[in-house]
Amino acid sequence: MRKKINSGFTLIELLVVVLIIGILAAIAVPQYTKTVDKSRAAEVLASIRTLKDALEVYYMQTGAYPTSPDQLDVTIPDVKDYDIVIDNTTTNIRAVNKTKGYNAYHLRYFPRYITTPNAAAFAGKLICVAQDSDKTGQSICVSLGGKNKRAYTPMSNSGSYTAYDLN
Repeated sequence: MRKKINSGFTLIELLVVVLIIGILAAIAVPQYTKTVDKSRAAEVLASIRTLKDALEVYYMQTGAYPTSPDQLDVTIPDVKDYDIVIDNTTTNIRAVNKTKGYNAYHLRYFPRYITTPNAAAFAGKLICVAQDSDKTGQSICVSLGGKNKRAYTPMSNSGSYTAYDLN
């Protein structure tokens, strides 16, 4: 009689391997998501800088800021997951995450010669704004080069926010 040889892995060995893969995935996925957010924010930052330059050139040529984005020599780029808007009510450029909205971090530029009372403190500044309770947003603001951390009061006065200078 021949002996039957069992080859292969036991159930316990397979469960240990699956457990290790699960632990590694639990560590890697959040880090991956954060890295993707940072790269998209960097892309938006480059787009806002281009719009900022176009806004200031328009002001130098005409003595006033544009009343419509169509008056600028550039087009507003389409960046995945972000809405980039030139707001004519307070004359600023803002980029907001489409899925997270204003409760997440967002990027803003207030023109150099702005006179709106709330925005005057940020005139000529490109800023990253994050809600104080949003540690991920604050981390992204800092990773974009954010410094000179200071309080920011949104027009809606909802929540507590911090602004980071990016220029």
